Parts: sequence; structure tokens; C-alpha cells
Amino acid sequence: MGFLRRGGSKKAGAAEQAAKSAEPSKKDSVFKAPRPPSGPQDPAWPKPRVRLMDRMWGVGHVLPGGDDHVVDLFRVFSPNNSMSMLQIGAGQGGDGRALALAFGVWVTSIEQSEVLVESGMRESYKHGLEKKAPVVSFVPERLKLRPSGFDVVFSRLGMHTLPDKDLTITQMAEGLKPGGQMLLIELMPGEKADPRVLEGWADQEPQRPYLVSGPKMAELIRGQDLDLRVVQDVSADYRKMVMLGFAKFLGTLSRKELEEDRELGRALLKEAEMWMRRMALIDTGVLRVVRFHAIAPQTKRRKKLPTVE
Repeated sequence: MGFLRRGGSKKAGAAEQAAKSAEPSKKDSVFKAPRPPSGPQDPAWPKPRVRLMDRMWGVGHVLPGGDDHVVDLFRVFSPNNSMSMLQIGAGQGGDGRALALAFGVWVTSIEQSEVLVESGMRESYKHGLEKKAPVVSFVPERLKLRPSGFDVVFSRLGMHTLPDKDLTITQMAEGLKPGGQMLLIELMPGEKADPRVLEGWADQEPQRPYLVSGPKMAELIRGQDLDLRVVQDVSADYRKMVMLGFAKFLGTLSRKELEEDRELGRALLKEAEMWMRRMALIDTGVLRVVRFHAIAPQTKRRKKLPTVE
């Protein structure tokens, strides 16, 4: 009776054990179940690259310049704690936090990469800026801003990866309050642009760029009834900031750290190659970094809605 309670005779038990031992064990199996991802994943922004950005450009930044550059850039807007701003393609939201801390402005940073959104929002919470400088994800094709919701709408090297510039500029203009201001700093084809060279460069970028010319961008801005006040080539400024950022970071990096943190070393190599390609095209006039500053009219014209037949 005892054997029956345990599933049968000794002979049956031995046969069962032999059958089990003939089966491949999980340990020996070729198949391994994939581990669930720990948080959002983005091929363009692996974790070592995000860590590198914090050390190269300043905590929470993914672009050269850091806090000091952003604060100086926005002094012209006379920012104060009653103003609301929105940044498109904001990375980890470092620009927004710098402005909120320096001037008390309210900045909403929107970004496509969930990796950068998560990292940026953690940083905003750390500074108590989760409401004053939040980092929010968005889908470019479904971008729709609150009408007349912002005093300033801006993008700093955050639009060249968006394919539909017309939609983006239209939404940015729609989001401006009467008399509000738009600031764009963007990569564009230079005076010596070669389509084949630009295509080869685009294939090597972490995120594929979709460039439009300076005149085309100006046309899109003016087409929204905005007064385009400034079109300025700022390539030289960005070149200096890139070189300074790399020099400062390399000055803090030891051989031991590179040996112990191989992932950081690989991320550094890729980042250096990316910026070297960009700088080489800027130096030869194939690429440019251009700043656009436009102002919305004090009284916005009511747009005529399409007739439904």
C-alpha cells in the first residue's frame, strides 16, 4: 500500500527515473529563456552611452554646452517664474531643469526615447522638479500641443530626427501664446552639401536624420505667421563646445577606469566617432548648425477650417 501511495512499485519507479534521466535537463538544454528587460530599451541609447553623457556634457544632458550654455542662451527671453516653456527632443531634460533652477520657469520636456524619459524623470524627482520640469514621452506623428499654452517653444538639436518638419513646426506655432517665441537650433545641409555624402553620414548616425535646408526651415516658420527675427550659423560655437566637453572628460578619465569599465570605453569610442564625422562635415561646409528665433503675433489669426462637403 505504501508503494501505491508513492505511485507504484519499485520497478515502475526505476523505469520512470530512467526515462527522466534520458530527457535533456534544463541545465543542458541549448534553449535559454530570454531574461525580461529591466526597464525600457532603446538601441540608440544603451545604458553605457547614457552614463557617458552625464560625464561628458553634464548630468542630465545629451548635448554639448551643459547648464551654463543653456542659461546664457535663454537670458534673451527674460525668463521668470510666470513663464511656461516646452522643449521638443529634450533628451534627459537637462536643459529644462537648468532653466527651472536658474529662473524658476516651468519647462515641459518631451522626448521620443523611453530610456531618456525614464532617466530624465528620475533626475527631475531628485531635484524636486517633477512638476516644474517634467520629462514626458511623445510620438512625433501624434504630436499635438495645447493651443496657446507656452511662452516659449524650443528645440536644441532635437528635430533633425523627426521626418515631418511641417507637422512639427505647425504644432510648435499652435502651442505658442500670442507674442510667444520659438527657438530652433538644428543641423542642416551646408552650402557645400553633397547628397551622397549626407546619405552616407545619415546611415552611420545612431538615429537616422531627416534634414531640411535653412531656406526651407525659414519658409515653414514664416508659413505659420511667425516673425522670423534671427537666422544665425552657430556651427563654430558648437564645435568649441564639443571639443571642450571631450577635453574635460578625457582629463578625468584614467587608464584603470577604462580597463575596469569596458562598456564605457566602447561608448566613448562610438560617441567620439559620431562627433568627429559631424565636425568633419561642418568643417567642409557639408553640414551646419543654425539657430532660428521667431516671434508669434500679438493677435493670432484664426485659421480657416476646411469645408466639409
